Amino acid sequence: MYGRGKTAHNAKYNNPEYIGQRFGRLTVLEIQHVTDGKYKRWMWKCKCDCGDEGLFRAEYVSKGHTTSCGCAVFDNKPNLKHGESQTRLFIIWRNMRNRCNPEKTKENYHFRYGGRGIKVCDEWNNYESFAKWARENGYNDDLTLERKDNDGDYCPENCTWTGRKGQARNRNTTLYVNYLGRNMSLAEACEISGTSYKRAFTRIKYMNWPVKEALEIPSNETRKWKRSDRFCKSPI
Repeated sequence: MYGRGKTAHNAKYNNPEYIGQRFGRLTVLEIQHVTDGKYKRWMWKCKCDCGDEGLFRAEYVSKGHTTSCGCAVFDNKPNLKHGESQTRLFIIWRNMRNRCNPEKTKENYHFRYGGRGIKVCDEWNNYESFAKWARENGYNDDLTLERKDNDGDYCPENCTWTGRKGQARNRNTTLYVNYLGRNMSLAEACEISGTSYKRAFTRIKYMNWPVKEALEIPSNETRKWKRSDRFCKSPI
């Protein structure tokens, strides 16, 4: 009897004869008595063929339920060709394809991509091809995938890697203005002029201010400017 009166589970596995025996890829190194919830259990410390060591349920190892430290899963699943299914790059690739597939995403989200005719090129339906292009074109974990033409497909000719701020400026909802003689996003214009995006957006979108004044009039001069004849309608 052990602990709170509970009989130790798998007591038969507390046998030194198991030490040195091999089960699948695991070789038993030692036997340990550990607490598992309210019970005591005999666990085997094993070394895997790959070199990793760990504690495993003795009955699972002896009956063949556990045959490795976990590395065998990559050998037993032929669909894991690249071994990158948990990486950030793979998730970007999967989400890119899902956005263009009405069966994989919500209807309102799909409307912004596949619903507008945006597709993934045949080459990029293969992850290895996409990953090769990504690494040869500057991919790192700080960048996101952006289409140069927001109405174009996902393909090598129309995609690049950019920072999150750059991608945000290429959305359909981005407000573009003409400032200093060229078209740019309002966010970029605010950075140049040094004004608050929220204030400039409100002035242009809801108060119908001219772009130059919305970006350059300080907040403490707003009332003075609105009272001036620049804000008044011209007399008929």
